[in-house]
Amino acid sequence: MSRGEKVIEDILGSKAKVKILALLCNNPYHEYKMGDIVKLTGLTYRTVERVIHMFKKHDLIVIRRYGPAKLISINTQSPLAIKIIRLFRGDI
Repeated sequence: MSRGEKVIEDILGSKAKVKILALLCNNPYHEYKMGDIVKLTGLTYRTVERVIHMFKKHDLIVIRRYGPAKLISINTQSPLAIKIIRLFRGDI
């Protein structure tokens, strides 16, 4: 398996990851709190936390602190994230 294939498998390997990516990609300039992502996706907090950590590892998201809250958005500066946004929008 190539490195690229491994990254794609890592990123899109579960329904939870796809749900979170769909939310972030369909609203690329919106920042979400962890609780918002939990509510809007119907996933558990632990699942969202695990997926967000993995997305951060691949530079797909940006996490910004605002007081005690972490605000999460898709990384619109990442070439990989831009391709994923296009994929979810049907531009590819």
